[in-house]
Amino acid sequence: SCLCFQGVEARAPEASIHFKYAPIFLMTGTYTYPRTNKVLFEAGTAYMHNMTQPGLIPGVKSTDISVTELSTGVVYNSPPGSAASIVSMMGNDVYYGQHNERFSMSYVTGSHAFKVGATTHQGVANFGSVFTNEAINYGFRFGVPIQLTQWATPAHSEQSEKLNLGLYVQDQWTLRRLTLNIGIRYDYINSYVPAQVRPATKYVPEFRFSKIENLPNWKDISPRLGAAYDVFGNGKTAVKGFVSRYVGAQGVGIASAVNPANAIVLAATRTWSDANANFVPDCDLTNNLANAECGALNDRAFGTVRTVRRYDPELTNGFGVRDYTWQASASMQHELRPGLGLNVAYFRTWFGNFTTTDNLAVTSADYDPYCINIPADARLGEFGGKQACGFFDIKPAKFGQNDLLVTQAQKFGKQTEIYNGLDVTFSAKFGKGGLLQGGFGTGRTVTNNCYVVDSPEQARDGFCDVTPPWSAQSQVKLAAIYPLKAGFQASANLQNMPGFPITSTYVATNAEVAPSLGRNLAAGAAATVTVPLIPNNTMFEK
Repeated sequence: SCLCFQGVEARAPEASIHFKYAPIFLMTGTYTYPRTNKVLFEAGTAYMHNMTQPGLIPGVKSTDISVTELSTGVVYNSPPGSAASIVSMMGNDVYYGQHNERFSMSYVTGSHAFKVGATTHQGVANFGSVFTNEAINYGFRFGVPIQLTQWATPAHSEQSEKLNLGLYVQDQWTLRRLTLNIGIRYDYINSYVPAQVRPATKYVPEFRFSKIENLPNWKDISPRLGAAYDVFGNGKTAVKGFVSRYVGAQGVGIASAVNPANAIVLAATRTWSDANANFVPDCDLTNNLANAECGALNDRAFGTVRTVRRYDPELTNGFGVRDYTWQASASMQHELRPGLGLNVAYFRTWFGNFTTTDNLAVTSADYDPYCINIPADARLGEFGGKQACGFFDIKPAKFGQNDLLVTQAQKFGKQTEIYNGLDVTFSAKFGKGGLLQGGFGTGRTVTNNCYVVDSPEQARDGFCDVTPPWSAQSQVKLAAIYPLKAGFQASANLQNMPGFPITSTYVATNAEVAPSLGRNLAAGAAATVTVPLIPNNTMFEK
């Protein structure tokens, strides 16, 4: 595979990336044993070996240094070490391996279908020794060296999923006209950062990191209940309902975010004068200060571990702290006449255990309010030509200070996200094999996160509490199919769909903000700020 970055940045062929996806293989095995005509034992396992080997395009040497022509943005000579795309840095193997297992026992009788079982999963994400040629990139302007970027590569990080376990018990029980489906599941996941060595680089010494456990260590119990009732006992009218809880997917995402090997400041830039025009930086690149042809590094933390984001132990450890989803529905199915059926169903989904990021270095008192004048534009509807307030800018003394903690949103206030929906559908047979089906559906998701973590702007009216109109999700659909001779068939479809919500943002200059703010923006007099103008789900395409 070639990662050529077409449409993202201009690259000469030799600056592209070569990927070899090998070896990759998947092995599976299953076992079934019918102990009796009512008891069945099952087991299975799977192992996936997933390896990616990124490297240089054939003919490009490891000593070829990447150059970016800053006047055009064209990259040539070898691939760059783009901080925005670390995969563009070549290196040794990148390994995503995993294996999983399942075990179950089923007991089936005329009225019961009982099952108990377990699933397990383990995996690793091992980023091999990523490197950039000579750990340096050059920046030329019209062919003249003016800057260089030093890289703390090769880099290396490992994170592992120790165990992702699910234990469940379920039973489907039929009692006359009532069928119940009940179950309960226990989920456990434990991931960690293994002890690892980040090798020394051209400009940075070796790092050794100790093992970090429980990233996360979560335990959950999720129930499930479903029921179906044959109202008249003739199979023509049924009432159904269910409610179930599901936990959010998680692997090594938190472990990767916490891994100190991923927190090393990988790159820093410095000016380069190249006074003797030999296209070689004649300076001591291990010295972060200005010397000879080179200026000082723009980030003195280059090559050190800079942790700006941490996870609250109350979030990563415990029972019932994992993000979850509840889903429920109730429906009625009725045969109006032979060949014509009607279904009415209500759906509800709601979420819990939201997370947020708190900057411990600031408080809400460290922000100043301001307003802006919205341009008069007919496309903005009632929101155009007015003054909009509720915006906040951090005080200059606190600008750039970060100590981020990912924690539970419930510590700051109640956050909700709830969907309610209704479907009314029918299916009718007509003629000699014709089918007409369709119906009406509506629903909406109501969200509320009107609490303040850092900036009071988070609680801005119209943006933190969103209740869309029902019409924004209402739709009508009809479809008809009729068989013709010689194997042909005719079909037709009709759909009436709602329009997409309209959003708008405005880039306000410091000159527009400062009169209301009473000072320049914290980012400086040349700064701008992008602000939303139209509250969410208030204007829609027609």
